Amino acid sequence: MPTAAQPKSAFTLMKSSGAVASRVDLLEEAIARASSLGINAMVGLIFAHNEPSLRLFDRLGFERWGLLPRVARLDGIERDLAIVGRHI
Repeated sequence: MPTAAQPKSAFTLMKSSGAVASRVDLLEEAIARASSLGINAMVGLIFAHNEPSLRLFDRLGFERWGLLPRVARLDGIERDLAIVGRHI
């Protein structure tokens, strides 16, 4: 259970060592290990209105590879889905 000093984000996970890992830490770790696992490309699907997540993936070297327009309805609003990717 998070303490007052730990982030309470849904994207915060506990590592086996007990340290708190942020979504940035987890993505960086996945990118670092991908090649050793035989993965040569990583793909993310992000709702296009989620600018913070799109900026995060952009900062980590992902590019916009595509867009699926109006593929979901959230709270009565049609939303696009951005496809981002990065070659490893």
